[in-house]
Amino acid sequence: MVVLFNNKFVKVCSACVLALATFVSAAANASVKVEAEDFTNQKGIKTESSSDTGGGVNIGYIENGDWVEYAIDVPAAGSYTLTARVASATDGGRFVVLANDSEKATVKVKSTGNWQAWKTIESTVMLDAGPQTLRFNFKGGSGYLFNMNWFELIAQ
Repeated sequence: MVVLFNNKFVKVCSACVLALATFVSAAANASVKVEAEDFTNQKGIKTESSSDTGGGVNIGYIENGDWVEYAIDVPAAGSYTLTARVASATDGGRFVVLANDSEKATVKVKSTGNWQAWKTIESTVMLDAGPQTLRFNFKGGSGYLFNMNWFELIAQ
């Protein structure tokens, strides 16, 4: 098979072209899902049993000034939809998303009516490819803000 590469026609094997197309397609449709309790570092966070679909554990007792960090490997640079599964019996709060200490988004969490009444929220973040530390800095009023069960990054 002959393809145009760098303004020159180059002979390549068909299997190589298919493998490259599959790799590019996979990177473009990449996603990373993380259970909130799988943090690498934190301040002020506790875990508890979750009544969300699938059960398991969520992080909770989150207060203003608390934070949590995750080691993630982003498959491809670009724009991602950040979805997070949250619950709150109060006015909620927000979390500032940082990747390798660079602020990427601020996500608002509203009351869901109960500490175990789960809703999925989303925001958009631009991320570089490769290993990085994703940090959530929690902000809000006094008292507990919200719980989080998981988050996912989905390539747009």
